[in-house]
Amino acid sequence: ADQVQTVEGVVASATQDSLGHWVVTLRDNAVWVQTDNNTLALRPRPDQRVVINRGAMGGFMMRVNNQPGIRVRRTR
Repeated sequence: ADQVQTVEGVVASATQDSLGHWVVTLRDNAVWVQTDNNTLALRPRPDQRVVINRGAMGGFMMRVNNQPGIRVRRTR
């Protein structure tokens, strides 16, 4: 089956949950939640571009504003 390998979007908002994981909402209302414990040097801000790539085993890696990637899953 053909699956999307890369998704590009723009940050609408970003918050951190009780575990310190990022919850990033994109302008298209998609919500992506961080699943690893990697840190971002700079917090995601509205209007920044994100690139989400499908990784091994069906997981996803999100890069915010060209920073190193964090593992994420889509919740909405």
